[in-house]
Amino acid sequence: VLLAANADDVRVLARAFPDGSSVRRTREKAGEPLKGADAPTVAAAGELLLSLANLRAGDAVAKDAAPAKAALATPLVAEQTLAGGAKATLPLGRAAGAPGAPPAGWMTVAHSDPSHPANAAAAKALFVCQPWLAEQIPGSAKELAARGRPPETPPGGPVIDALPAQR
Repeated sequence: VLLAANADDVRVLARAFPDGSSVRRTREKAGEPLKGADAPTVAAAGELLLSLANLRAGDAVAKDAAPAKAALATPLVAEQTLAGGAKATLPLGRAAGAPGAPPAGWMTVAHSDPSHPANAAAAKALFVCQPWLAEQIPGSAKELAARGRPPETPPGGPVIDALPAQR
């Protein structure tokens, strides 16, 4: 476990996306909804918050591992400020997986408390994201916003009429 936080303790949630877009959500106290004026819906931002509040690494790789370094060259940078003022910064990057396989993801972490165990771990390695988290890493604020809205049109497909009565 790299970070463990109660999602209600997060006061500021900021995301900077690889495409240069960003989102910021804030709340005054626990129990209040996240608020912000930018495009992504609160539901989508909240979903991402829950994914990152308790962060676990699937594995670790050397700090100079080429695939991880390449993915982290243009990361999603997530920053969380907790009720007590502590901050955690999480760069996350992903690369396309093999056909039919989930994308691969890597991350690192920096905590504002120099003695936090995540800082010592991050000094030694880069971390492999769990596959479900790698799939959730959005490339833009627009992509994140789309997750919080229902589809504009229902998915297409054949319309099946009721079966005729048996004779």
